[in-house]
Amino acid sequence: MSPGQRSEHAAHQRALRASRDFAGRHLTEQAYPPYPVGDGRTLTFQSPAGGSLRGVETMARLDGEELMSAFRAVVTGLVTDWSPDGCWAAAGDNGDVLLWETAEWRRAGVVSVGAGVNDLAFAPGGSQLTAATTSMELRVVRLDPAGRPTGTVDERNGHAGSVGAVSWSPDGRHLATAGYDGRVLLWNPVAGRPRRVLPGDGTAVWSVTMSRDGSRLIAVTMGGSAFLWDTGTGTEVCRLRVDDRLPSCSFHLHDDRVVLGGSAGLYLCAVPR
Repeated sequence: MSPGQRSEHAAHQRALRASRDFAGRHLTEQAYPPYPVGDGRTLTFQSPAGGSLRGVETMARLDGEELMSAFRAVVTGLVTDWSPDGCWAAAGDNGDVLLWETAEWRRAGVVSVGAGVNDLAFAPGGSQLTAATTSMELRVVRLDPAGRPTGTVDERNGHAGSVGAVSWSPDGRHLATAGYDGRVLLWNPVAGRPRRVLPGDGTAVWSVTMSRDGSRLIAVTMGGSAFLWDTGTGTEVCRLRVDDRLPSCSFHLHDDRVVLGGSAGLYLCAVPR
């Protein structure tokens, strides 16, 4: 897509916001922003509405190298986790989990998990891929020693609403999930049962992540609160409210700070020892 079409994307988005009725008849929503592929053209994710797009090529018309470039861009945009050795990439698509071998970006498997996928996380040993789903269960996709799906998918129950996020500790001893039911569950990965229930502020918990040494857990909520827990005891170390909404969080490399993503920007917070 040329620079002119990039401005068309912006015009479409403005029209969608300004007049939903007109846009519904003539335009289509673009779920992802344009992705520059490096040669002056841009990859977009849109269905043509009434033949209104011009100067556009479908992926089916691209040659081999162009197709691979576009495919890498799509996978990079969709991927939600990498295997510990970097040989596999995983993404959620409606009720399926898709796996690619990253050496040649060849799709290696599609596993049905029976519900929408909100988040994915490989276990540190690479023996399983955990999927946070919209159906209240954590789904566990079993993988063989080479990293390919075995066909077995286990269900783990504990939340009373959609599971929004999942995170492993690097040593594989702790598994945490964030739920729209307002709770964080700390699981026994071997037994497949919740070990502790960590209450939030009553609003949906959007994101959860473990510290690199596995000793701390941070989660953020739709209500704008951030919670820090000790994973060994389940004790709440501290809580902080910094925004109206906090959709994401991450530990710093040395575990002494956390970054919170909010509606007003990023927040860098020191972690109490």
